[in-house]
Amino acid sequence: MGDCRFPMWEPKFQDAIRESDEAQRGAKIIAAQKLILKRLGTMAFSPDTDEERYAILDALAAVRKIQRVSSRRVVAFDSLR
Repeated sequence: MGDCRFPMWEPKFQDAIRESDEAQRGAKIIAAQKLILKRLGTMAFSPDTDEERYAILDALAAVRKIQRVSSRRVVAFDSLR
């Protein structure tokens, strides 16, 4: 994580997507998502944040994808019972 360009949210996001334990990943994803959205709110009127804004949009898309995959696994597991 030494190459972190956006220290306000990127380390938590990287930690969340690298988490292998699914239960812990869910909590970390939610925490990272909150930081990302908070940062996005503070950037609303900053003209020099295009690079970070694009990185945030990519991160949020990744978070949504992880959440969809995780919820499918829960549904699939429940259907096996």
